Amino acid sequence: MEDEDTLYVIDGFEQLSAQQMFDMTVEHIQKTRRRSHKAHYGCSYSGSGCAASVFLKPEFHEAADPLGAWSGLARDGKVPEHELDFVKELQKAHDFSSDDEFMEQWNYRMRDIAEGYGLDTSQLETLEGVEYFPLAS
Repeated sequence: MEDEDTLYVIDGFEQLSAQQMFDMTVEHIQKTRRRSHKAHYGCSYSGSGCAASVFLKPEFHEAADPLGAWSGLARDGKVPEHELDFVKELQKAHDFSSDDEFMEQWNYRMRDIAEGYGLDTSQLETLEGVEYFPLAS
């Protein structure tokens, strides 16, 4: 049973660097290859799981859905504010990529995040069948 002080995050979350978080997200999306989005909640941690779902314990995915974006989870005390803005950027890359060209658009957005945070993109190079192209302005 969950109490109000229960944190939904995986063990060791607050020790993860932005690079580690970036790589975990890339690995997760490489497996799912699609958006995880619900009409009523927006970002969906359940199902295939959004970009930030890898930072949540699986048993809390469904409970997190109604709270919306990572900032909502932080506001409600379900996740710490560790790398809050960075996780929000990872979610935006996922949520704002269209279904029909999801992987290509997500790849571009993730490269942009990596550049802004000074991260290594070698994990993105492992994406099979995904071409890199700049988004139209």
